[in-house]
Amino acid sequence: MKYTLLYLLFFTTCFLVNAQEKTTLILFTDSVKCPACIRLKTQVLNTDAGKKELKKFTSVITADRSKPATMTHPLVKQIREQIPGRIRLPKAVIVGSDGKINGEISGFMPAGIYLKELQFYRDLPPLFQAVIRGTEEDVRRIMKDPGVCYVSPTGTTALILAIQKKRSDAFLCTLIRLSDKNKISRQDMFLRDALFYAVENDRQTIIPLLRTAVAGQ
Repeated sequence: MKYTLLYLLFFTTCFLVNAQEKTTLILFTDSVKCPACIRLKTQVLNTDAGKKELKKFTSVITADRSKPATMTHPLVKQIREQIPGRIRLPKAVIVGSDGKINGEISGFMPAGIYLKELQFYRDLPPLFQAVIRGTEEDVRRIMKDPGVCYVSPTGTTALILAIQKKRSDAFLCTLIRLSDKNKISRQDMFLRDALFYAVENDRQTIIPLLRTAVAGQ
């Protein structure tokens, strides 16, 4: 009986760990009309390194505009509802075990950077998890670690992501206060910083805070 209970405990623990690590990759593409989609497939995803990276996901779903049947997958429809407007192709969406979007990668980029970005959002660092889930208490706890991962391979900072995810003013204020001031003005791959995204999203409360933080560097 003792060993049976231990076995069940071990099995349950393994099941929970695997459930927490479950990640799905959805590739929005067009195999006929989108040159960038074709390049991404041939130059990145179909390479040995690309195939190896894709195997690390629990599942990979292709939503191909040229193949309407692929757009009817329940998870594809669920995620599509979370992304407003027309999707810029190609687009990779990494979905966590809770059904929330961990990250998005739009367009084509060199294989090395693209695969690092895939890995980043699959193995989502704790601070980015807290931003996506909107848990301010976790942000306070995680930001105490001097080695906290604050920036993705393409330059998206936790603060930029929080603005994009439309987190509350209180959440953003906490993140600004705890962030390294040099990182607040860091630009992403599009040469845009947190202040740019705050202005774009009309976040009037935090714009002055960001300007003060940048001016005080």
